[in-house]
Amino acid sequence: MEFELAYRRLVAATQLQSRQVALAIAREFGDSLLTAEFVSDEHVDFICRVLLDPVVANRPGLDELILVLYIDREKLSESQLERFFGCLANSFGHLADENSAFVIGDFVARAASPEHALELLLDMTAKVTSLQALAGVFLGLDILRKHPT
Repeated sequence: MEFELAYRRLVAATQLQSRQVALAIAREFGDSLLTAEFVSDEHVDFICRVLLDPVVANRPGLDELILVLYIDREKLSESQLERFFGCLANSFGHLADENSAFVIGDFVARAASPEHALELLLDMTAKVTSLQALAGVFLGLDILRKHPT
C-alpha cells in the first residue's frame, strides 16, 4: 500500500466523496495486512496521521479504517498498540463523527486492559468537544462495565 498516496486521496476527497474514498482505502489497508505476519510501523503511522489530522479525521468512513486495524490487533506489538492508543486519545480533541467515536471507544475498551482502558477513556472525556465523541466514550465505559475482563 502506498501510504502517502492514500493520505493525499483522503485529503483531496470532497465531503460527498469522502465515505467512498475512505472505504476504498480501508479495503486497501486491510488487504495489505492479509498476508502480513505483523502490522508494520508504516501502517500505524498512516492511521495515526489520518486520525490526528483535524480535517480528515472528521470525514465519514474512517471508522472502517479503525475496524480493519481492530480485526488485526493481535498483529500489533505492544509499543505499536500503545502508540495507537495515544493517537486515538489525542484525536478526540477534534472528533465529531459519531461512528468513528463509537469504534474508538469500542476498540479501547476491548483491546486495552480494563485499568488502561478506563484511564484512556477518562483522558478522552477531558478532550471531548462534541456530543458525538462523548457517545463513543460512553460506549467504551459501558463495554467495560458489562465485560470487565
